[in-house]
Amino acid sequence: MRLPPGWEPVEPTAFIEDELRREMAVGHVLYGRAFTAVARRSGNDDVAFLVDGSRLCIVHLTWAVETRPEWPWTVFVETLEEGDE
Repeated sequence: MRLPPGWEPVEPTAFIEDELRREMAVGHVLYGRAFTAVARRSGNDDVAFLVDGSRLCIVHLTWAVETRPEWPWTVFVETLEEGDE
């Protein structure tokens, strides 16, 4: 995957993926789904994940255990450039 300016690869991915699992409450759009971290936006807490092997989403990690399913904020996108709009 070619990354647009402002995004960098995530390696290793396990730390970021574990953090997302820790933050999610039951009912979150990604709860119970397979996901892999693919990129991180420089300068903030946005991380791009490939979900179920085919869909791309951007998640704004909160670095806290959340109790509301709308957090961490998540949006599905076609491209990372779309997440910059």
